[in-house]
Amino acid sequence: KGPRTLTEWQAKHLAAYESVVRLYGSKLRLPVREFYVLLSKPIEGGVVAGEYYGGNMGVNPMCFDKDKMSDPIVYALALRDLATHELTHNYIGKHNEEFTSRLASVQHSSSPEFANTLSIAEKATGKESGLTKKETVNKLVTVEKIIELETKRYYTPAQQEFVFDNIEKGG
Repeated sequence: KGPRTLTEWQAKHLAAYESVVRLYGSKLRLPVREFYVLLSKPIEGGVVAGEYYGGNMGVNPMCFDKDKMSDPIVYALALRDLATHELTHNYIGKHNEEFTSRLASVQHSSSPEFANTLSIAEKATGKESGLTKKETVNKLVTVEKIIELETKRYYTPAQQEFVFDNIEKGG
């Protein structure tokens, strides 16, 4: 038993979280191949909120505190904390002192991407933080060379099909 569909805020959270995980994974040169929804039963008195194993990232949308999405800065920090925590498992499996030290290092290495994380959080929450810069560009540029998407490298077969179906529809 359980919910059969996600709420709108859970869907926004999943999209934002996947974006941040892929952004940080790229910065840290850690592969993020598959991204999936993880629903877990209670384990040792708690519920698994996320996992990173072998380049695959799972997240449990039922564990996320919706109140964190009320403020884009708080939400950006929550996204950063969860993403860096799970990516740190690439180096250290168990939660121990070594894990905590490596987590600090991973957060430091990914800190240049925080402005992008905040921008993603603003989009997901529909609120502006007042810290990001907004510019309007009025200059048109003619595309001289069309570059094909490298979808096989980044997307699962199902995601590739979705991308190509929407390109054909003009979406």
